[in-house]
Amino acid sequence: MTRILTVFTFIYIGAFNMYADDTWIQKADFSGAARESAVGFSIGNKGYIGTGYDGSFYYIDFWEYNPQNDTWTQKADFGGEERAEAVGFSIGDRGYIGTGGFGEGEKDFWEYNPSQNTWTQKADFGGTARWSAVGFSIGDKGYIGTGWDGSYRKDFWEYDPSQNTWTQKADFGGEERAEAVGFSINNKGYIGTGYDTYGRHKDFWEYDPLTDTWAQRADFGGTTRIRAVGFSINNKGYIGLGTDPSYRDDFWEYNPQNDSWTQVDSFAGTARRYAVAFSVGGKGYIGTGYDGSHRSDFWEYDTTNSFVVEPYVTDAYKLHQNYPNPFKLSTAIRFAIKEKSHVNLAIFNTIGQTVATLVDEELPAGYYESRWDATLSSGIYFYRLDAISENNPSLRFTEAKKMILLR
Repeated sequence: MTRILTVFTFIYIGAFNMYADDTWIQKADFSGAARESAVGFSIGNKGYIGTGYDGSFYYIDFWEYNPQNDTWTQKADFGGEERAEAVGFSIGDRGYIGTGGFGEGEKDFWEYNPSQNTWTQKADFGGTARWSAVGFSIGDKGYIGTGWDGSYRKDFWEYDPSQNTWTQKADFGGEERAEAVGFSINNKGYIGTGYDTYGRHKDFWEYDPLTDTWAQRADFGGTTRIRAVGFSINNKGYIGLGTDPSYRDDFWEYNPQNDSWTQVDSFAGTARRYAVAFSVGGKGYIGTGYDGSHRSDFWEYDTTNSFVVEPYVTDAYKLHQNYPNPFKLSTAIRFAIKEKSHVNLAIFNTIGQTVATLVDEELPAGYYESRWDATLSSGIYFYRLDAISENNPSLRFTEAKKMILLR
């Protein structure tokens, strides 16, 4: 069930075994205007976001993120015209942006040199002008495919920067589509989810550039969806967010070794569509997007602290540490209920005043997550779980933990 109150969204997610915390950490907001449908990629130890749309304006500004000091720096504007729903990837020490649109699709293609902070126009994308395509790089080559040019597309093209040429490769193995997700893991590429005339998809395909062939893999573990994001880190792939048609915040890990999907810790920002994602140094990053409003918040995902969700029958009451902690806007609190109980989960300030009540109702046994969207000032707060068994009122559980809100 989903209940939205003035300060939180409470989500019952059933009986699960969940472990590890602090997977998502909120970082410095993207320094450009809040937007959706931007482009993101990484070069070396830096990340980049540019272009996009805010409901009124299309953008060409371009920004560099330094994870070492959590700062954004504006760089030279993208070399082409303003646009949204373009494709971006990096090859070696250069970044690339192409396709996308501003009223109609484009096929121009541009190279970014971070050492000189310059853009150079390269050979136009080899297919038709389009937007909502998918792009990634494998080794020293780049790839763009699928998308919308007035019709849904499944053609797939390879870019060779050493020759500045495009070569058409084997069509994408699934149905033609737009608004899918793509990434690469080692020497293979992957495309999944998306939309065509018949609806949303969750099929997932692997591309082998050595044989120029596509092989269908295990369907994406979440719901059919569009406008999601994806990246790869540490030989695993990740897909999450998007719309199905509701805004989604769930997040899934793909393991190519055993062709399996595992649900991991949900994105800690608001559920949204058309966000941007990239990876730097073994960590993933997601920011911007649209959740009913255009967003500029920016989050880091660390797999060393992943929060895996697995079926489990709980046999104890437990209150987990909130995550992220410290946090800037929103934090999640997970707890376990041993048996049917009246449950109260509340937030207190340092002088013991209740500032928010997240849960106050009877709940069956299971694991739960409650999210607090804080509107208060920075400081130390406490959250406390109180549970009283319905069948045995003498069985009571109380536990409190500290959290830090940063503004």
